[in-house]
Amino acid sequence: METPSIPHIAATMYPLLEPLDPQDRIKATSAVLAMFGQSLVASAPVYVSADVSDSQPESYGFQTRLASNAQRSLKQHQLSVDGLTDIFEFSGADVALLAADMPGSTKKDRTINCYLVVGVWALLRTDEPVFDDETAVQFCKTSGAYDGNNHTANRRALANRIIGDRKYGFRLTAPGLRDAANVIKSMISS
Repeated sequence: METPSIPHIAATMYPLLEPLDPQDRIKATSAVLAMFGQSLVASAPVYVSADVSDSQPESYGFQTRLASNAQRSLKQHQLSVDGLTDIFEFSGADVALLAADMPGSTKKDRTINCYLVVGVWALLRTDEPVFDDETAVQFCKTSGAYDGNNHTANRRALANRIIGDRKYGFRLTAPGLRDAANVIKSMISS
């Protein structure tokens, strides 16, 4: 049996996903990937916008291209790609998260900041601030923010800054993007 092409698969999926609202489309896609043992963030492609202006800053000698939602969010929150290079590494079409230390005086504060920064990382990589809990938890552990006894309560303290759940993933909301930009600005200035 011949493997169907990506365009054929997309054309088959489109009518199924089209009537759903955007959040339910993400949940449906995440559920299918979960059946394969994958997550949306780990396997999502990086979108490259055709309308990127030539005035976008260069990083490490190559032109960093971000899709429209990421560009718009950076502009709205007065962040530049060059300003983000201490936190994220832009390598061709991929973005790596470099930050090891999260600001915050408590593990709760640092956990909140980890989730916010992971949401921005997802936005830069996939053009949507959508990420899975496993990625955020791993980053909390890497940055020393993870508190096994209180992690769930610390995550709930994000309140209206994220929507979603552990099973289907999370999405930064407008307040979450705003607060994430403030965290990133504090990381850049320190």
